[in-house]
Amino acid sequence: MSLDDLILRLTHLGFTEWEAKAYLALLKTSPATGYQVSKESGVPRSMIYEVLRKLVDRGAALTTHDGDNTLYAPLPPLEMIERLQREHAELTAGLKRDLAQVSHRSEEEYVWRIEGYENISARAWKLIERAQQTLYVQIFAEEFERLRPAFDAAAARGVQVTASTIGAVDFPAGRAVELPVTAAVKDMEMLGLLMVADRNEVLLGEREHVTYTRASWTRNRHLAAIIEGHVRRFLLIPIIYSALDVDSVLAILQGDERALVEALLDREKLARFQRDSSLRSE
Repeated sequence: MSLDDLILRLTHLGFTEWEAKAYLALLKTSPATGYQVSKESGVPRSMIYEVLRKLVDRGAALTTHDGDNTLYAPLPPLEMIERLQREHAELTAGLKRDLAQVSHRSEEEYVWRIEGYENISARAWKLIERAQQTLYVQIFAEEFERLRPAFDAAAARGVQVTASTIGAVDFPAGRAVELPVTAAVKDMEMLGLLMVADRNEVLLGEREHVTYTRASWTRNRHLAAIIEGHVRRFLLIPIIYSALDVDSVLAILQGDERALVEALLDREKLARFQRDSSLRSE
């Protein structure tokens, strides 16, 4: 951990560079006069008293007097961090309330684009956390495992979690159905992440090779209903596949609905014939 790294992180919390240097100097040497802080920190002597005054004003430094000299000491680091956390919490709570009053535009008509795996993952996590009643998901098994704490928490608070997974997943807290896809399909560039919460919020992630690079997010209720229906139908695929022969499965994959219907009708005729034969033999 370098001094420059500490200075950078303090500036991220609202300190100026000189304020950060002065505070770190006080941690090393205190109580200290302004002259001593300037010498230790590298802050110009002409500016050190203004910098120290700002630290005192924000509560990051304390003062006392020794004769004609003003001495400075830092607020202990733990106390300072706790104070910053309280201020940050109060600020964000106030902003959340006030910005909601300012913003009147509905998000429902828009589909927003998200770039980068970390941003997509964060959005997925937040969608799961916001779910209150139902959560329908189509997802790769490895990505399910990365998000498992969020899925487990959702199920624990009573959300009905249902997933169709590419790859096997053990999920006793909810329902997980493995889709019968080949290894080749798992490596394809595809829409590999579909999430719908409460038929209200949707996240669609585009997968390239082994990670998600782009996604679309929306609160369009009509699109949410369509995607939820898609995921629910996919849950039936393992059952359908188990009832069909190889040619019929290929018909599904090739989009040949007529061949699929004929295969299903033929199997129904065969089943009726078997039932009728059984009754006649009795």
